[in-house]
Amino acid sequence: MLSRQFGQSFVFRRVSDMSVDENLSDIEHVRKRPGMYVGSTGFFGVIHYLVDATNLILQHSPSKLAFSIDGLEFSIGSDVVLPVFENENGGRFPFECFRRDGNSVFSHGPVLTALSDRLSYSERSTGGVTIEYAYRNGARTVPCGVKWPDEFRSHLSFAPDATLFDEVPISNYNLASYLRRISYLHPGTEFSLDDNGRKSTFRAENGIRDMFVGFASPYQLVHEPIVLQRTDGPFSMEFVFALHSWKNDVCCSFVNKGRAVEGGTHQDGLERAVTQMRDEVFATSNGVVGLLSIHYPKVQWHGCIKATVRNPELTGLVCDSIVNETMAYLDRNPVVFDQIKHAQTFQFPDAWLS
Repeated sequence: MLSRQFGQSFVFRRVSDMSVDENLSDIEHVRKRPGMYVGSTGFFGVIHYLVDATNLILQHSPSKLAFSIDGLEFSIGSDVVLPVFENENGGRFPFECFRRDGNSVFSHGPVLTALSDRLSYSERSTGGVTIEYAYRNGARTVPCGVKWPDEFRSHLSFAPDATLFDEVPISNYNLASYLRRISYLHPGTEFSLDDNGRKSTFRAENGIRDMFVGFASPYQLVHEPIVLQRTDGPFSMEFVFALHSWKNDVCCSFVNKGRAVEGGTHQDGLERAVTQMRDEVFATSNGVVGLLSIHYPKVQWHGCIKATVRNPELTGLVCDSIVNETMAYLDRNPVVFDQIKHAQTFQFPDAWLS
């Protein structure tokens, strides 16, 4: 069963196991092995399920994305519509089948449809005609005529299938934290969360530069943050960093507006660049606090939930881009370079230790 908990949380409870025929559609593949597509049937699996719903809309660059909760039903309203079409086998993309474009597999829709007890998508076309698609446990069903505010062109409503998820509490704060984080990675989009009338809005005009303010706040920076940007063919990056008064490095990276939670070759390049700059450029023991965001259409993911990036070329691309752009920045800003060269790490007086 599925039930709302105290403390504004949700419980997703597995009721029974599924048995699926041997000849499987894309939807049946997901329903038979849900943990393979969302990482687990526990807490992080449910989070990934909600992320898939959001990414289904985000990949079409909305300027508004409104997430709402009504009881146990989740809804997303936006000002974009999804391109819906049928493939040669009659499967409806993006809800029923995967699409493969070279190395990329578009899976958000089928995963969301397969793992939902019920799902409906409706859109208002420019001529005022309403189109709606509906599903129950991954199978097509009769639309029920969804209504939504006039400010949205499309509406996605869904509820997780309690037979496929373990019993785990999901707090509204989990959703708010996620929407706040991705607002920094989508600076052109306004995100909102409405929990039965309690509304929060997230918008970051300056992207990860705004994120850096909070990310670096526990540290005493020794100079103004440095913002680097570079585009090299299909590869582009933005890196915001500063040296601080302690010795440890604290750096976080994003790939194609998401997190590779187990790192990968891009993170290796970031760590190599930080070490090289500290040892050869700054000649200091001060630590670096930084945020990196890269875009690279050719990313090779390892694992079904995209936990690791494996492109060998990204190590050199990231490292060289950061080091070269840093050198160019310091040439243009000698005052900042002088501040860094005279920076010292914080030393605890003996009296503080007694």
